[in-house]
Amino acid sequence: MAFCLFVFFLIFSSFAQVGKDCSNPMIINSLPFTMSGTTNGFGMDYQVGPNNTTYMTGNDYVFSFQPAYDMKISITLSNTNSVCGLFLADSCPDAPGVHYVSYIEAPSGNPPVMTNVQVYSDTIYYIIIDTWNVANLFPSTTFNISIVQAYNIDL
Repeated sequence: MAFCLFVFFLIFSSFAQVGKDCSNPMIINSLPFTMSGTTNGFGMDYQVGPNNTTYMTGNDYVFSFQPAYDMKISITLSNTNSVCGLFLADSCPDAPGVHYVSYIEAPSGNPPVMTNVQVYSDTIYYIIIDTWNVANLFPSTTFNISIVQAYNIDL
C-alpha cells in the first residue's frame, strides 16, 4: 500500500503545473521576456498581498526571476480582464517578511506599466498575476506579459 501511495505522489508531482505557485513557477531565465497565458485553472494559492489588497483573491499565475546583475526592469501587462493585479515580491507571498517591491491594481483591467523597478542579483523575485474575485465573478484573467530591462536615458 505504501508503495502505491509513493508511486501515486511521484507521478502526480511530475505533472505539477508550471506557474501554479512558488514551488513550481514559470522561470524567467533572461530578458526580454514575453508570454501570453491565463490564470484560469491555476488555483487560488495566495490570498494575502500588500496592504491587505483584495486583488489576490482569484486564481494566480506565478513567475520567478533572478537577475544576472543589478538592474531596473519594466513590466507590462495587457489583454487582462477587469479587477486584475500585478505584484512583484522579493520572496513568495506566503513567506514571513515578504516585501512587495511594487504592485499595481487595475479595476478596469490592463494595469499601467510597472516602470524602472530596481532588482538585485542576490534576490529571487516572484511576479504574481491575480484578480479580485468579487462575488466569484472574476476568478481568473487572460494576460500578455512583457518584461524588459529599463535604461535611464539622459536627455
